[in-house]
Amino acid sequence: MGRNGRLLVAMVCLLSLPAEAAQILHRPSEVEPESLDPLKGGSGPASAVENDLFEGLVALDQHGNIVPGVAERWERAEDGVTYIFHLRTDARWSNGDPVTADDFVYAWGRIIDPTNGAASVTPIDELVNGREINAGTTKDITLLAVEAIDAHTLRAVTAKPSPLFLVQCADPPAFPVHRATIERWGRDWTQPGHMVSNGPFVLTAWVPLSKIIVTKNASYWARGSVGIDEVEHVVIDGGEEGALRRFRGGELDYVRVPNRDLPAVRRTDGARLHIGLANWIHTFAFNMTTGPFAANKLLRQALALTYDPRVVVEKLLPQEQRVGDSWVPPTVPNYTPQQVFYADMTMERRLTLARQLYAEAGFGPGHPFKFVVQYSRYEDTRTELLAATHMWKAALGVEATIEAEEFQVYLQRIKRGDYEMTVLGNSSTIEDPFDFLIRFRTGWSDNYSQYSNPAVDALLDRAGVTLDPEERRNLYQRAERRIADDVPGIPSQVNSIVMLVNAHLMGWVDDRPYPQSRWFSFDN
Repeated sequence: MGRNGRLLVAMVCLLSLPAEAAQILHRPSEVEPESLDPLKGGSGPASAVENDLFEGLVALDQHGNIVPGVAERWERAEDGVTYIFHLRTDARWSNGDPVTADDFVYAWGRIIDPTNGAASVTPIDELVNGREINAGTTKDITLLAVEAIDAHTLRAVTAKPSPLFLVQCADPPAFPVHRATIERWGRDWTQPGHMVSNGPFVLTAWVPLSKIIVTKNASYWARGSVGIDEVEHVVIDGGEEGALRRFRGGELDYVRVPNRDLPAVRRTDGARLHIGLANWIHTFAFNMTTGPFAANKLLRQALALTYDPRVVVEKLLPQEQRVGDSWVPPTVPNYTPQQVFYADMTMERRLTLARQLYAEAGFGPGHPFKFVVQYSRYEDTRTELLAATHMWKAALGVEATIEAEEFQVYLQRIKRGDYEMTVLGNSSTIEDPFDFLIRFRTGWSDNYSQYSNPAVDALLDRAGVTLDPEERRNLYQRAERRIADDVPGIPSQVNSIVMLVNAHLMGWVDDRPYPQSRWFSFDN
């Protein structure tokens, strides 16, 4: 065989080798993200996509530890409030532009501007003049204490020492955005073909109410460490049952297991079943500003006393979760949750006290209390609420009506305070009491119960600037006791995360409800 013949044979052999299959992650999204703009997207599904598309100064690994992001290193000055971030020179936007300190200055000013209606302003409001600008008492956004010393050096100064400022820089509100793209496209800058991002992935497609597709960002500085080539965020129709069917059909790589299916899954698919206790507390919330509960603590106490979460946790929806009896879950390390006043009472004692308080609140057999509970349309939540309304009816004669809404409608209703009672899930990627208690600070963006207590505000503010761990823990515990005494809601359960996971998916961590795609890979 001549030289040309041997070359032809070699080429044919090479062409016949199977191409390495693209690593495509199919992950479920409970609802359509409300926005992919870090300014607007505040829900878990939105944050999941935003964490694919963007990267802040720092990031969190799969266990919640701080790792370098756009900043390759940083230091905090001896004054405890001045941070200097050194941005890596190889950080690039997806169009090839360098990521600079000015990108953070622009993005943070955009977030703190009250006219933009950001879903969350943490941690930008921690900076000098941050809260004043967000409240509208200071109009000049350029007074926000963040500046570009040069293209790759950013200085930020917090108003007071802030134990969590650095870790919160990994959250979407602290992500940079590409100014030229926003100025060119306006509100449409988050659409495929328009968006320029700096994270591990870029936006390829967004099919409304179907899926969002992101692909590996060739310009990402750490692209070699990203094990996934493409992510499909699949919006699930048909609820949890529909999602489970799609997982079994190979259309999803992990899925939450509906309670009704858990026994069968344990028997038939136990090898792929993962259960972890989440840093996530599930509660009923009273509207503390308007409506029948706002000025009637006796009524709030009576309903709290007569709701027995053990019925739900142990009988109706057993998923290895725990009964909730505090506002900070037991998953937070180095902290002792402060229990509600009735935690150690027998149900007999609770019912006797509840009937006494209910009567003192002005209600009884001839004058039953009536109210409505709003909730997002989930079957497990409906089961829980049906049990709760039955308990309130049987113990007190209360007539409660439950009303389900699609998630986006429900979310907007809750944000504007248009409800009497609702169901909330408070979760955090940060294992710290801050994220669970700061939701009770007056005016806080996530304070959906619209609770306000100046004494609690003072304790939270002090804790927020206290670097000594023991003193800080004591302040948070005092704040939690006051919150529990005011009964702004009813802790129900500490959620578990019950998932079926593709056996070939590597990097899964059981206690993370919204894992980041960048840490996954497949073993095949």
